[in-house]
Amino acid sequence: MKKLRAVLITVLAILMLLVVVPILVLKFAFPEAKLRALVLPRASAALGRTVDCERIGLGLGWRGAQLELDAVSLGPAEENPLRSLELPALRAELAWGPLLHRELDVKSLRLEGLRARVVLPAAEEAPGAASGAGAPGAASSVAPGGAESLAPAALAVAAPDVRLSNAEIVLVKPDAFSVTVGVPEARFASNMTRAGALDLTATLRLDPIRVEGAPVALTADASVDLDLGLAGQTLTLRHCRVEMPGLSAAPVAGGAWRMSGQGPVLQLAGTASLAAAAAEAAPAASLGLAIDLELRPLDVETSALTAPLRVAGGRLAGDLSRLAVSDLRVEAGESALALAGTITPLPEPRMGLTLRSDRLDLDALLPDSTAKAAAPAAGGEPGPVLPPVALPGTVDFHLGAVVLRGATIEDLRGRLVIDAEGLRLEDLGLRLFEGAAAGHLAVTPAPAGAARCRGAFMVEGVRAPAFLRTFTPVKRGVEGVLGSELELDMLLVPGADKPRGLDVDARVDLADAALVGLSALRAVGQVAGLAVPERWDLGRVRQQVKVRDDKVITENLRLPLQGGHVLGSGTTGLNGVLDWRGTLHLDPAGAARLGSGSVLQVLKEPDGSLDVAFTLTGTLREPQVTLDQAAIRAKLREKAETELKDKGDELLQKGLDELKKRFR
Repeated sequence: MKKLRAVLITVLAILMLLVVVPILVLKFAFPEAKLRALVLPRASAALGRTVDCERIGLGLGWRGAQLELDAVSLGPAEENPLRSLELPALRAELAWGPLLHRELDVKSLRLEGLRARVVLPAAEEAPGAASGAGAPGAASSVAPGGAESLAPAALAVAAPDVRLSNAEIVLVKPDAFSVTVGVPEARFASNMTRAGALDLTATLRLDPIRVEGAPVALTADASVDLDLGLAGQTLTLRHCRVEMPGLSAAPVAGGAWRMSGQGPVLQLAGTASLAAAAAEAAPAASLGLAIDLELRPLDVETSALTAPLRVAGGRLAGDLSRLAVSDLRVEAGESALALAGTITPLPEPRMGLTLRSDRLDLDALLPDSTAKAAAPAAGGEPGPVLPPVALPGTVDFHLGAVVLRGATIEDLRGRLVIDAEGLRLEDLGLRLFEGAAAGHLAVTPAPAGAARCRGAFMVEGVRAPAFLRTFTPVKRGVEGVLGSELELDMLLVPGADKPRGLDVDARVDLADAALVGLSALRAVGQVAGLAVPERWDLGRVRQQVKVRDDKVITENLRLPLQGGHVLGSGTTGLNGVLDWRGTLHLDPAGAARLGSGSVLQVLKEPDGSLDVAFTLTGTLREPQVTLDQAAIRAKLREKAETELKDKGDELLQKGLDELKKRFR
């Protein structure tokens, strides 16, 4: 028993010595001052900044010696993008062999509570912005401490195993925006060969990701899996997957939309030449990356629509020279749009897409047209009508049915062209109201953020009542089959609720025309003492029409009627206000039908016909007709004078006859 106790005591003593002696040796061989002289200058050289800490020491870990740094901080450096770094605790496991030779060989790093602030250079400070930046070798002229110093710094502190926990990194673009990235946990595993090639795998969880200061505030979380190799200037990306389970965004100024849902899943693989990528014009071939972007359900709520807009899914796959868009579906209420085609990111961004829909119900999606448009946020100004073109190209569209203002537009098809000159609708065609329409439209930038809109259209075989009721202030009273050729020109102004300077020149051809129950015609008939029928058949009417200053201008409009015609010129405001001048002509047969009490009886010519001028004012709903009172008074005066003269002549003749009798 005593021997056993002695053995146990001996074993415990040896164990104590194995623990205590190395600690004492380490403390003696590497006092704090020597550790500071060994570690901090290397870290300072790697980061281009003075590195300091409150405490540094060596201890024993389960797998070897452990370097411990507490409260690591950086000295000031205004020119370095890494403006500040706070690291409450850094733990590095060191290999024993090199340590015995007073060298550091880091096997693993543990960074806890890292806080870093990186300031991105402004556009004028970016490499290549200075004079001569495009010349060969210009990229190497960046000042020490610039963005390029971060890459060697990352390699200098690389270890086979690096882990971060509870980290936060803030990227700041002065006077623009800031991005805050929380890193609850991250792990990097790397291997550096003697030739300098680096293999790296990483797993990161990012939560939250916040974008602030930009016009749009964004919050997201993400996970990243990465496997890459770097040899010289060639980056080999074996696998990269970025997944965003949550994403939300909204305008900072309290705009009228909000986005929330799942973010995309991005997968990358391939090789890239870093030297070519850094060049001013990198060819797509130098960035040989295979891209697979999966879009997942994402909802957009906006005051412009009564129902949320949902991106139900879709995929972009390919490389930087060509991305194929497939299965991209957008839904809103009972309406759905499908998008497919290609996008070319490099060398010049361009798209070629097709848009398809069986049914698009705009009546169910758009707010009441009588509601006022949302005013810009306080202190804000409405943006330009045409935003900057980020992705030029074409969109060929075909919509089976579009419901608008209670009408169904069928077979709407055409091509939308987007480029630096604006937007163009080409080869536009559709069917509506048993007829068809075709045309083209161009929208080009104008001063002060406005846009000039010019186009030409042709309409054939359209039922006039339905067309006018849907798209004009004339809600009833006109029947026939409408044909027209028109050209339009107008100015779209930011923040305005309607176009300005609307100019339309149209040739109108109305077959089987008839006027039914129009108040204006009844008013003319009542004043003239004529019985106006409920339906006034006109046959075929051809007329040139103009629109200027929100008024429809019609000149020399001739409307036939039984026993005469009406000839008039004037304007009809888009708000329904009337301002017309005209003449009512009745031939002898028509004038004979005037009632005996009609004031127009006095206007008859010797042949029995009559012409009377009138004005038509008021509105389409409440027209006001006024006859030419001056003409009527002149006719009455002329008739009275004629009757008096005839009476005087008769009396004079009687007197002469009487005198003749007396003097016989």
